[in-house]
Amino acid sequence: MLEQTKNKYNLDILMNVLDKKGYKIFTQKYIPNIIGVRDIQNIDCFDDVLILFYFDENSQPSYQEYSITTLPGMYYLKNPPNTEGTAVLKEGQYLDLYRLGIHKQAISKRINKIFYKYLLSIFLKPFERKIYLSNSFMANKLEETINNLNSSHKALIQNIDEIPVYRENNRSGELKFEKNGFGTEINIHRASYLGKAIKVGNYSAGCQVFASRLEFDDFLEKIEKCTKKAGLVSIPYTLINKKDL
Repeated sequence: MLEQTKNKYNLDILMNVLDKKGYKIFTQKYIPNIIGVRDIQNIDCFDDVLILFYFDENSQPSYQEYSITTLPGMYYLKNPPNTEGTAVLKEGQYLDLYRLGIHKQAISKRINKIFYKYLLSIFLKPFERKIYLSNSFMANKLEETINNLNSSHKALIQNIDEIPVYRENNRSGELKFEKNGFGTEINIHRASYLGKAIKVGNYSAGCQVFASRLEFDDFLEKIEKCTKKAGLVSIPYTLINKKDL
């Protein structure tokens, strides 16, 4: 269960800001409004806020805030993974940006296959392997454990080909917001599987990243509930600046 903390922002004020910017506010039942609030004062910290709100079957709002980063970590600012520079998502509203999927899916498939065979070879004798794998429950539990141990996991993944970003290529760790470009794989995912991360570090190369696994799990559970009830495939995302509020 999430720890109850005081909200930083007010829903009425937030909706007023979104309305003034001409952004869509989804009031239909169970359509999620996901709002990132960016604070650029501190780099490499989870100082940003992700707000999730939607309206339930009684048209009552459900509102939750989470600690995230909307900026890349210091590691990738100093070591850009792209020759054009590290991606920083531009503020704006993106109506079909996300869908449910697997963050780092290609890596997941490769690592899981190798690690799966490795575990079986170490912990199980040949005749035990056959018995173990014939038990579908045990086999599924082993695969679930492997999924949890590596960095790939269920998340919100980019649903459109490219989105506008800034490219930071000065390798100084400073944000300039000067060079324009386009980005792919700008996902919403968690940092560490183990507890709560303090520094962003190499957890984000441009993604929107949760500090806490517990908070991310809560967020994802709510998103899965909303998409099922509302029959959604694509999920909107809006990124604004703390100064707007």
